[in-house]
Amino acid sequence: MSHNVRILRRGEVCERVNCSPSTIDRLEAARQFPQRVQLSPYTVGWVEAEVTEWVEERMRARAGERRIGDGRPSKRHPPASHAPL
Repeated sequence: MSHNVRILRRGEVCERVNCSPSTIDRLEAARQFPQRVQLSPYTVGWVEAEVTEWVEERMRARAGERRIGDGRPSKRHPPASHAPL
């Protein structure tokens, strides 16, 4: 069985998703971003297909197809029922 798996390094991941390295780390720690693959003692990468799926998931959510995240209301946009009067 042959798999053509491409591994993206941190810079490529940041460029593709337009996020800073610290944002990637935070999302990954919250299990909201694909988990890294340890390539060597000091080298990590992310599976390209998983990163692509993550981006596509957000595009579907934008189109109203599916909610993303952990289900908690956004801190930036609280539900209307909690809006100050």
